[in-house]
Amino acid sequence: MLYRFLRCSLARAAGFRDNSRGNVAVIFGVAFLPVLVISGAAVDLARLSEKRSDLQQAVDLITLSLAKDVAAGSGQNAAYLAARRYLAAINRDPEARILETSPTINTTTGEVCVTAATTVPTVFMTLAHITTMPTSASGCAALAQGTYEVALVLDTTGSMALQATGGAKIDALKAAATNFVNYMFNSPSLGPRTKMALVPFASSVKLDPATYATASFVDGQGASSWTWRSPAFVADTSVAATRFALFGKLAGINSAWNWAGCFESLPYPRNVRDVAPDPSDPETLFVPMLAPDEPDGSYTTSYYDSRGRLRTVSVTDPYQYSNDYLDDQGQCTMAQPTGSTATDELTKQSRLCKYRNGTRTNSNSSLGPNSLCVSQPLIRMQSSGGSLITRINSLAANGWTDIHEGFMWGWRSISPSGPFADGRAYDTPNNAKVIVLMTDGQNTWNALSNPINGSNYSAYGYYSNANGHLPPGNQNVTDETKSRAAMDALTLEACANARASGVTIYTIGFSGTYDPIDQQGKDLLSACSGNPAQTFFTNSSTGLQSAFSQIGDQIGKLRLTQ
Repeated sequence: MLYRFLRCSLARAAGFRDNSRGNVAVIFGVAFLPVLVISGAAVDLARLSEKRSDLQQAVDLITLSLAKDVAAGSGQNAAYLAARRYLAAINRDPEARILETSPTINTTTGEVCVTAATTVPTVFMTLAHITTMPTSASGCAALAQGTYEVALVLDTTGSMALQATGGAKIDALKAAATNFVNYMFNSPSLGPRTKMALVPFASSVKLDPATYATASFVDGQGASSWTWRSPAFVADTSVAATRFALFGKLAGINSAWNWAGCFESLPYPRNVRDVAPDPSDPETLFVPMLAPDEPDGSYTTSYYDSRGRLRTVSVTDPYQYSNDYLDDQGQCTMAQPTGSTATDELTKQSRLCKYRNGTRTNSNSSLGPNSLCVSQPLIRMQSSGGSLITRINSLAANGWTDIHEGFMWGWRSISPSGPFADGRAYDTPNNAKVIVLMTDGQNTWNALSNPINGSNYSAYGYYSNANGHLPPGNQNVTDETKSRAAMDALTLEACANARASGVTIYTIGFSGTYDPIDQQGKDLLSACSGNPAQTFFTNSSTGLQSAFSQIGDQIGKLRLTQ
């Protein structure tokens, strides 16, 4: 608008200039040039302001990019060359340049500062012999300051052995998780301020048994009401008063049957909250997981035939059991039941006397008291990545999926309360608590057709005795649809409670070629994170790498400091 006005003014001024009447020409000659210069300067200054704004936007983008480069290890010379490349790509002004005195790098804070300059040719100010005007823009950026406590919660269930685009899912996970750990710890800005825990999970979470068998948060006295819970076990102090004592009996039968390091779920609602274990309250203590010996697949029974003759026959049990590893009679003094009524089955399964110097029923190494304890042990928060990467490389795909227990042990690993109390207080300034949860499937708790259990044993027990572990609206589970709903409800409540405590949650759903995550599984992961920007779904190795990379960027999110 001003430019058009000046053009019009010049045209009219020409008329005044050519007017020969009186002193009009003289007056015009004296007054018009300053007016023209001043008016034209406004146009040139507006162009200068626009150019500076464009340059500032470019500098802001450059400093953000350089901050990432510096965090990855770039030095001064590399940063200068990168800044020139970024400027050429972002800003099309051929006069724009990065000053040789920049960028400057603060190696302590990771802050990067950049100054760029350019010149703008004038249009109207040339009348005052000003042909160009200089301008510059400066900016600084750094990784967000503060400390980071990260729990890396990784699904290592059997389905992780299946294929995704680019190879086996477990191999893709190892590569992506290793890169994530390296990124967090090798960054000069993030590494010194990061601590990270690793929580592999399947149907349970394992701790190192040699370290934690005597920990104060473990029920080593059999005080919890969940130690002896029918139909799994019926208390018998003549055999064992604690789970560890029962494991001792089993280790005498098979040395591989000592406690492997897994725990049962706490009773609800303690299993969805960050609860500090209290030895004076046994229900807050963790009960060692011991999968019961289930009824034999066959048994011998006797009867009298129609002629009064005693007959002994072998009968195949009509019910489906998955973990029969001891003879049901063992060293029991009372007679073994020979029927298959619910009462008979309960007696075969729950009495402890068969664990006393018992007899193995088969040599299947997948059966036994630790049949569900198959993951690699959890690693508590570390300030370097070496042991985490070593453990990641040892991950193997085995077991079925309990996302809830994996998530809870992830939360516990960064908690200030317990059982480890490794984390800073929730209200610590500039401290971020983060859970990164990756799974390839859905919560799973298999149903089985038998009169006393109704299911496989799990961290919650059997369907028949699990109510105390489950939310009020998801009790009396009888099938896999209901068991999944119950586990999903526990997971969602735990996620919501963690977010309310200030924990940031990222979730990754990793679909396989033949086992894609269904909509219910996707909804679970989306609701757990509570933020679409913190939820990722992929079906490829490269997609998994990208998800972890984006999460790393978000955790150490960049910010402009000037």
